Amino acid sequence: MEEAEVKEISTEMAEDFSMFAQADFEQECQRLDVAVEDMLAKLEEFGSLMEMMAESSGAALGELVPRVFSARQQLQQLFGRADALEAFVTTAGAQLGQLEQHVERAERQLAAPGSLTQAFSSLFQSSRSDTPQEPVEFTPPEIYRSEDYFHERQEPRGVPE
Repeated sequence: MEEAEVKEISTEMAEDFSMFAQADFEQECQRLDVAVEDMLAKLEEFGSLMEMMAESSGAALGELVPRVFSARQQLQQLFGRADALEAFVTTAGAQLGQLEQHVERAERQLAAPGSLTQAFSSLFQSSRSDTPQEPVEFTPPEIYRSEDYFHERQEPRGVPE
């Protein structure tokens, strides 16, 4: 490189550096201050929203948790009643089946027509009235007592019957 070129490049660089010195940093600082203040205002607003949310959620928890716990207790009572009703229906169904078997056995023993085909077949068959029939001893089957399953009780309001 020649000396003239170096001088030209140095002059150019000096002019560029002088432009940096002439820049208006006050205007840039004002824009930066405005941006920082805007961010601080938004941060303060966010902080107050968070504080309000914490207060309201604390109040909601203090009020709602006891209500949920009370509803849970009432549901437990309702579930117990549903389980007892299921046990009752199962027992009643089983004993109804036994009772039906006893009725069918009694109908067969007494030759009572239990269905339409038996009624028609008994009309066309000769009856055996000359053979004496032995009396059949009836033993009633044991059936449920509704008092064992349903009894009066006091329940808190709000639980459906």
